[in-house]
Amino acid sequence: MANVPVADLMTIPAVLQHEAIRDLKREESRTERKVAELGKRYGRKHPKMIAAVSELEAARDGIAQEVDKVVSGISREYEVALRNEQELQATWEARKTEMQAFNRTEFQLMELQREVDANRELYDVFFTRIKDVSETGGFEKPHARIVDKALVPSSPVRPNKRLAVSLALVLGLMLGCGIAVLLDMLDNTIKSPDDIAEKLGGVALGVLPKMTLDDKGHFTQFWEDAGSRYAEAMRTLRTGVLLSSLDEPAKVIIVTSTVPGEGKSTVALNLGAALGQMENTLVIDADLRRSVLASKCGLAANHQGLSHFVSGAADLDHCIEALPHMNMSLMPAGVIPSNPLEMLSSKKFLEALALLRERYDRIVIDSAPVQAVSDAMVLGSYADALIYVVRADATSASLAKKGIAAMLSSNEPLSGVVLNQFDDKGATRYGAGSYYGYGSTYEHDSTDNNADATTPEKAPA
Repeated sequence: MANVPVADLMTIPAVLQHEAIRDLKREESRTERKVAELGKRYGRKHPKMIAAVSELEAARDGIAQEVDKVVSGISREYEVALRNEQELQATWEARKTEMQAFNRTEFQLMELQREVDANRELYDVFFTRIKDVSETGGFEKPHARIVDKALVPSSPVRPNKRLAVSLALVLGLMLGCGIAVLLDMLDNTIKSPDDIAEKLGGVALGVLPKMTLDDKGHFTQFWEDAGSRYAEAMRTLRTGVLLSSLDEPAKVIIVTSTVPGEGKSTVALNLGAALGQMENTLVIDADLRRSVLASKCGLAANHQGLSHFVSGAADLDHCIEALPHMNMSLMPAGVIPSNPLEMLSSKKFLEALALLRERYDRIVIDSAPVQAVSDAMVLGSYADALIYVVRADATSASLAKKGIAAMLSSNEPLSGVVLNQFDDKGATRYGAGSYYGYGSTYEHDSTDNNADATTPEKAPA
């Protein structure tokens, strides 16, 4: 495997998920960003630049050495498994030959046994017949007499309806339980926060409860009731985001998911409102294929936004709408373009993002799903943190794991996974009902919490 490039070896899942390699990849990403930042200030021969390049090369060499160690370990395990397979194959062939000889002997025994049984039955028939003839030969009258009078039964003996109904009920219950267990075993979705670590190998950044929708498909958002359990869960998510990057605060946060319909846009909007209580926050609708943030915030669908600015049709200030009641600002998607990926990869978008970094403390970007298009891969290269949203009891664990692996393979700064629409009441039977055991307390104290959560409105940047 010495001639195989390190980049090809990194596609092996066992290598990619190795803890040491993941740490080295993060160190390499940090060194690359450092080289990029120093490259903007100094030339290639500057001492700081030379030191940073040397550090980057050392990180890459470390990754290559660690990959060689992991691959060597995998090769040794493969050789041991191959030898075991050969020994088992030889044992199997020997047992197969013995079983064939045993089957032939057993078949001969069965033939002889059938012959013995047939002869014994024939002998019993002849013996019984001879005995009957010898006993009845000296009698002129038969040995028959009436013992009891025959009566017509009042009810049929067969079929027994009560027994049939009871058996049908028992068998139906057993069949239903079996089908339920089978469906539960075949269900590969993410059900609880524990599945994030067990099935996805990721970190649970937050858990958002499943909310009851009204007739219009709406539920109480963070800014509408700061004392609700959804608002409390969103504040917990906000705390997790802030604590995940204490040394270098993440200014640009990307929110994405595996497939559409997992609630990533709602999470991005409510997270922006939660961060807006503490800092000057901007939410950008970068899902240029199915934008929904404008309608969720009560803005017109054709409101000037990201596509207008990147295409040069409007100034940056005209594309940002201040939302005082939500303590944040919003840049809608604008008119849906025909080339979303090229627009997000353009120099104009990078310039806008650099300018917005200076004007806002936090920027939350709603991105398209990972499995649908490649927009999240491009946006992830610009981000300081990435939040992966998974819908409980809906998202396939294999698809979600594949999407997370794709982001990690591109060195995206994945902060953690958010489990959305988690039914904490229905999850009690799985032992996960304690995640929101305190929800009723906050609901009862909603009046006080609303008063405490009031913050001064921020002026638009």
